[in-house]
Amino acid sequence: MMRHQLSILLIFFIAGCLPATAQENLSFVSGTIRDANGNPVKGVTVFADHRQEHAVVTDENGHYKLTLPPGAWKIIFRHVGYAGQSKNIHLEESEEKKQDIIFDTDIKQLEEVAVVGKSALKQVKELAYNVDVVNAKSLHNTTLDLAGTLDRISGIRVRSAGGLGSNTSFSMNGFTGNQVKFFIDGVPMDVFGSTFQINNIPVNIADRIELYKGVAPVSLGADALGGVVNIITTQNKGSWLDASYSYGSFNTHKTYINAGYTGNNGFTASVNLFQNYSDNDYWVDARILNLQTSMYEPGTARVRRFHDAYHNETIIAKAGVVNKSYADQLLLGLNTGNERSQDQAGTQMQFVYGQRHRKANTVTPFLVYSKKNLFIKGLDIRLTANYNFGYSRFIDTAKVRYNWLGQSAPKLSPGEFRYSSAKYYNNDANITFNADYKLSDRHSFSLSNILSLFNRKGKDPFNYSEESHMIGAPKKNTKNITGLAYRFAYNDSWNTSMFIKNYVQTNKGPFNTSTGANPRTYEMRQHSYSLIGYGVASTYFLKKFQFKASYEKTYRLPSTTEIFGDESFNAGNVNLRPESSNNYNLNIIYDASVNSDNQMEVSIGGLFRRTKDYIIRTVGGTAQAPATFANQGLVHNKGINAEVKYFYKKLLNAGVSFTFQDLRFKNKYEPGDSGDKVSLYYNTRVPNTPYVFGNGYITCTFRNVPGKNTLSVGYNTLYVHKFPLYTYVSNARDFAVIPSQFTHSVTVTYSITSAGISLSAEGWNITDEKVYDDFSLQKPGRSFSFKIRYVLPGKTIKNKSHV
Repeated sequence: MMRHQLSILLIFFIAGCLPATAQENLSFVSGTIRDANGNPVKGVTVFADHRQEHAVVTDENGHYKLTLPPGAWKIIFRHVGYAGQSKNIHLEESEEKKQDIIFDTDIKQLEEVAVVGKSALKQVKELAYNVDVVNAKSLHNTTLDLAGTLDRISGIRVRSAGGLGSNTSFSMNGFTGNQVKFFIDGVPMDVFGSTFQINNIPVNIADRIELYKGVAPVSLGADALGGVVNIITTQNKGSWLDASYSYGSFNTHKTYINAGYTGNNGFTASVNLFQNYSDNDYWVDARILNLQTSMYEPGTARVRRFHDAYHNETIIAKAGVVNKSYADQLLLGLNTGNERSQDQAGTQMQFVYGQRHRKANTVTPFLVYSKKNLFIKGLDIRLTANYNFGYSRFIDTAKVRYNWLGQSAPKLSPGEFRYSSAKYYNNDANITFNADYKLSDRHSFSLSNILSLFNRKGKDPFNYSEESHMIGAPKKNTKNITGLAYRFAYNDSWNTSMFIKNYVQTNKGPFNTSTGANPRTYEMRQHSYSLIGYGVASTYFLKKFQFKASYEKTYRLPSTTEIFGDESFNAGNVNLRPESSNNYNLNIIYDASVNSDNQMEVSIGGLFRRTKDYIIRTVGGTAQAPATFANQGLVHNKGINAEVKYFYKKLLNAGVSFTFQDLRFKNKYEPGDSGDKVSLYYNTRVPNTPYVFGNGYITCTFRNVPGKNTLSVGYNTLYVHKFPLYTYVSNARDFAVIPSQFTHSVTVTYSITSAGISLSAEGWNITDEKVYDDFSLQKPGRSFSFKIRYVLPGKTIKNKSHV
């Protein structure tokens, strides 16, 4: 097997390095692109009209070099947020012509509501990785959080257990939860704790969101099977203020403030604050428990959730210097937050609670340092360090039980789910180091290392619960991932990246050995792993087509929640093994634009994953049974994604996407079986996982309404086909199938440009469809919200992503 995989790797590399045709007597046009203030502009797409295969993208210094045959050309320069430009030039044979450009900011373009790929509509993905980019700035006038933003992307499903602040599960190309890794400015989000996650962070915090579907750059240092999401934030120059408030259904309030200052001397200081609150008292259909007979009434009743309020507050403050001789960026900061959440239901809808709740807070000091051309030209480094002092408490002490009508009855033992009054202290540390060296235009190298440490301590003052004897046991996890990559760029049309990674993990925690004769006992267990992964990614441009292919042998190390649980609805499993997977990806992107007014992109991608020791989360069948994690042997995933995007001038933006993913258990025989009995799981779908879904959107933006103001009207729809809730399922058993869902949402935004004020109204699930998600938990029905936003403009300086 190893020999076969290495052969595939070698074939990819050789193919990526071979030139397609001889390149003789070519000419060149090069230059630097700057903004109106003289700053270099990175990421500008430069291409010759009708010859997108010759496109290039400006580097960090705003430099570009375009290779073309001799002749007359119209060179086009484009970048989101700037007015596009074009220049007519004539190139003699072997001539190199210089053409510098000054860009002016295009405010109208910044206001466009669009979710676009990095190469969409004449912007070229210069990387070999399958990467999409969400232009988050275009969604800053909405009430979306990061989870809601990502749920609009092809191949992505964001599933939640309820309303605002509920547990969220992210799926990319069929891989879910911890199989997809999240970063913010290249730092793993795990270190920030539950108060700073995609289900409570407003989209306003992001400049853009990069989604690597499958193979990701080693600079992100991820142990991911399904892909990586990197959230890129912004900082500004001068004095700035971005403030917004929204109010919506279910008494939902959201506030966001971003303010700061960056001086000409390089000193910078900023603060981000956001707050979320909701009663989450939406209507659901539930079975009613008769508290006198302990039997469920026939059928279901429509009732309001009555114990599901959520609120959180987060402050991110940082100060330091930028653009110094010794540092491009040197920042010290503090991320602090708290949250409180009532628990209305457990892992399944029939189990309802009326007093159980949880609370948490985090304090995370951090350091960021980056410098380009350190010691020698072409050597760029970035270092980040974070330490999280986390605290959480789950309070479940009531001697009562509830039903969905809000009625209660006394019970003898305390605890609605399982008794808990314990306090938990989670300490997370993370150090990330990246070094990139560009030897020449063709050859570059990347080195990365991410060290993560976790330590949980707990105590229960009453020591009452069934597993309280393990609360004080040490729970420690150490993880280190080192990656080395080489990139070969033959020309503007063809480049290939190869990489190798080393995954190291050691975890130590308690294993419950309690029995009826010997209760409240456990033994400490420790497991260590050292694994090697590798891969290759290549891309090639041919006229209006772009082809991408990649392969990787990768590992996903169990998360701390999977190993140790969350001391609430999820029980840990200290014996979990890392997942391993062979991943194959192929993508084709076609620029179907007719002219500059009618721009269209069509993309289609296929994938295959062969995953061993697949980790699956299952729920128990009783009110007191938590969800558990276990390795489920071999799983195959075959999938296809298709997407079409269309722009008409600056008036209309539309798109539609479709995803099919087929995840099936492939262990033919039960473990330990002699081989004559086929497993009941064999070739069955992985449960509780959507396998057919798609979405569509259309936005019309009207300019000068009146004066220089704008009016945007948008529509979004999402379809999810029915899928099995459990492994053993018959389509005739409707209760074991999550039904198909078709939802519709609308957004209207009016922007008063001269005053920096935007007013937005949104309607979600306007047809009031019954929407279910993780393990058949019902989500909110029809809801509405209103948002007002004020922006005191500052000059935006994009963070220098190290990817």
